[in-house]
Amino acid sequence: MELVEVTWDKAFRIWWSYFWRVLVFSLLLVSILAIVGAIIFFSLGMPEVGRKYGVIIAQLSTIPVSIWVFKKILRKKFNGYSVVLIKNDNA
Repeated sequence: MELVEVTWDKAFRIWWSYFWRVLVFSLLLVSILAIVGAIIFFSLGMPEVGRKYGVIIAQLSTIPVSIWVFKKILRKKFNGYSVVLIKNDNA
């Protein structure tokens, strides 16, 4: 295994791969949660409560999405290289 220098170009490629996936999947999840939440709270006659908790739920829902995407990035290949975890014996 060869260690590769971390350059701005490589860092940007990995960050971009992570960023756009988190953005797309978070928007999808938040949209679904917003629709379901709106239907539930409007049918219960509590639209203010739905708006208040909807924002909180939407923000919290992006946490598992970002962790899932990060795990996917750790398995992805980037033009001949990949991000790996290496056990450090000094820990």
